[in-house]
Amino acid sequence: MASAEHDYQHFIRWLHQEDNSISEDVRRFGRLVLDNFESVSATSRHRSQRSVHLVELARQHLTVTDPSLPQLDDTTVGDGWKWQNLCHLSLGPFRGFRITEDFDLTRRIVLFYGPNGSGKTSLCEALEFALLGAVDEGAQKRIDAAQYLRNIHEGRFVPPRLTALDSQGQRVTVQADADAYRFCFIEKNRIDAFSRIAAKPAGQKTELIAALFGMDDFNEFVGHFNESIDTQLSLLPLQGPELARRRQTIANDSELLTGEAAGIAAFDQAEQAYAETFQPGLTYAQLQQKVGSVEAPGRLQELTEILNQPAPALYGIRAQDLLALFHEADEAQKLVEDLAGQLAQQQDSAAYQELYTAVLELQALSPDHCPACETAIVGEQHVHANPFAKAANGLEQLRELTQLKQRHQVATTQRQIAADALRAYFANFAQRVVATVDSESEVLRYIANPGVQHGVAWWKAGYPPVAGGVSLAQQAVNYAHKLENEDVVIQQNLAGVSSRNGKNCTLSLWHQ
Repeated sequence: MASAEHDYQHFIRWLHQEDNSISEDVRRFGRLVLDNFESVSATSRHRSQRSVHLVELARQHLTVTDPSLPQLDDTTVGDGWKWQNLCHLSLGPFRGFRITEDFDLTRRIVLFYGPNGSGKTSLCEALEFALLGAVDEGAQKRIDAAQYLRNIHEGRFVPPRLTALDSQGQRVTVQADADAYRFCFIEKNRIDAFSRIAAKPAGQKTELIAALFGMDDFNEFVGHFNESIDTQLSLLPLQGPELARRRQTIANDSELLTGEAAGIAAFDQAEQAYAETFQPGLTYAQLQQKVGSVEAPGRLQELTEILNQPAPALYGIRAQDLLALFHEADEAQKLVEDLAGQLAQQQDSAAYQELYTAVLELQALSPDHCPACETAIVGEQHVHANPFAKAANGLEQLRELTQLKQRHQVATTQRQIAADALRAYFANFAQRVVATVDSESEVLRYIANPGVQHGVAWWKAGYPPVAGGVSLAQQAVNYAHKLENEDVVIQQNLAGVSSRNGKNCTLSLWHQ
């Protein structure tokens, strides 16, 4: 939380700017949070933990907290930099640079250009490492810095040496400081993610902005403040006497207004009649709210804003599609299991194929007697079972076994097709809802990684009930149903907005 506290000090400094006209109580409360930052940041919104903690701190210390600007870190105040302009960079071995290379940075604008593989990225990462002490690209990929930054030919790397000019024009060595310089360098992947901000929900837009400027920790800290702490306050019993006083004032004013009641009633009736010319049952106050104003925008301004906004994207996820894919996969798996069971029952008879063939070959030599015991096939003394007939039946069963194996192979292929279709749907599902294996929600982690394995019924691993008695597969179906309903609402809203275009826009205003 060190970077979050650093960013919060910027907020405290902003609170004390004269043109903001911030009250002393607000400054006291901001100072109270700063003085207790570690304990406050350890709480969250869950069950109003942070609100309860802040109320307790306010009761004990708010009235005695100094509202003036506290002593802040040098980098927060803005005079912590020991230099003014970068002037020289020396690097190598480092990433794409095998030998030491020197770069002149004294100009106000320095442009690096070259073909792919010439070292432009390595040069930028050298600046990032020299200023911040780390390279975000390697950290995101969880690659050790010594491994990520080394030159492959030399098998090592030397930290870049960055120098700058101070206020007296003297050269000084720039020491890496992530807190002081992190706003000087924005990593490429953050810009790529930020470029798609328009397609993200409001909550994710805030996260993208925070990530762009390296303020993830501060955004996380701010996100755990409740909108209000009123429910945690126990107020003194002052409302009762105040209410009685105001009622008495109203009673006195009512006596003065007795003569004006008829005029006010007539005026109200005229307002009501005017409002009903637009819509039966509409009050004049409701009419004013719908028309709105600059200070208090109404339905008219709301419709104008809706018409000017881009159409929201649909999820395109349907619960019935996911259920159908589960069902197809289950049916394919059941057929594979049934045929596998049949194969297991008949597999032993395959060992007798050579025996049956040999017995039938002996039938021409001894058609009337058993080739093993010389007992007659028919007659007063005959064998219990005709060996030649048994051999013929056995070979017929082996032919059925071959057909059964072919059917089992076809069923296995169909199961793989059904499993691939279900896997593809899960992949599309995860992309639409931005689900990853690191998502906080268990169902989002399951959607991102449902446990796909080749040649097995991997989807059945999501069938057993989990916490709450609902399986992960059913949670995914329920989530798909929720998104499907949201798509319906979005489509209805889009259809409603379209119906208000042109002349219908003004008329439909009174029916909302």
